[in-house]
Amino acid sequence: QCKEGELILLDTGAEYANYASDLSRTIPVSGKFTKRQKEVYNAVNRVKNDATKMLVPGADWAEYHKEVGKLMTSELLGLGLLDKADVQNEDPDWPA
Repeated sequence: QCKEGELILLDTGAEYANYASDLSRTIPVSGKFTKRQKEVYNAVNRVKNDATKMLVPGADWAEYHKEVGKLMTSELLGLGLLDKADVQNEDPDWPA
């Protein structure tokens, strides 16, 4: 049973004629995010918007991936989900 304060995650995928698509959405059961849920939502939205702006013709995929990782790391630090030690001790092949 869904309860107030909880979230519903919708993760849907479709495939047609060699095209695959995925769409994820998170909806608060009560219709409103808690303060923390809204902070996380806004952080994810900022990364999505900034990452989308970097998708330009000629962009290098590997460099794009690194830059999006930096955006995500910054937001995770801001949310307190990572700390500087996590980032300093990360494996360069598997960033925090």
